[in-house]
Amino acid sequence: MNFIKQKIQKGFTLIETLVAISLLMLAVVAPMSLAAQSLTAAYYARNQVTAFYLAQEGIEIVRAVRDANIIAIAEGNSSVHVFDGIPYGDTAATAPSFTVDSTQITSNSLDTCAKIGSNYACPPLQTNGTVYAYWTGCEPTGGSAWVTTDCGSSNGWADTVFTRAVKAYLWGASNPNELRVSVTISWREGSFQTKTFTINEDLYQWVSG
Repeated sequence: MNFIKQKIQKGFTLIETLVAISLLMLAVVAPMSLAAQSLTAAYYARNQVTAFYLAQEGIEIVRAVRDANIIAIAEGNSSVHVFDGIPYGDTAATAPSFTVDSTQITSNSLDTCAKIGSNYACPPLQTNGTVYAYWTGCEPTGGSAWVTTDCGSSNGWADTVFTRAVKAYLWGASNPNELRVSVTISWREGSFQTKTFTINEDLYQWVSG
């Protein structure tokens, strides 16, 4: 009887050990899982905020080109049109996609994306750790079209997860005085998921030219 009693006591000790280990694992894994989820949510929120500001910057750069033309017209340059330098189409379907770059001068800040078949493919935005733009040696000059869809890494610049594609088109064929600017930001969220964010704003030809 004593032998059987000893075996039962040892069995209960083993079960108690397993229960204790299970509780300890729950106590460790649960906070770690919560921390991982919090980090994922923080990265997602950061990317959303970045996407919004990149989209708004795209609008502002196109507006700056329009405003530079208005100043030229006000200074007496009659050969300038308000929407000069903006690659726009008559409709959203026919409008080319183009990039904007805040590090370039106004006359060279908009470049049509590379055309692949009937579609346009814009290169991913790059960063040098300070701004989002493109490596100057890769970017077209003089408002030309891109010949590549990826600048690669060079001179301290590297691709980011963000791609910015801008379109501009007349808002109604019978209304050549209103230009709709549409900026789409797409980015990789994790390994497989792609997110997209788009904003629109209308620019007006409120002076003759």
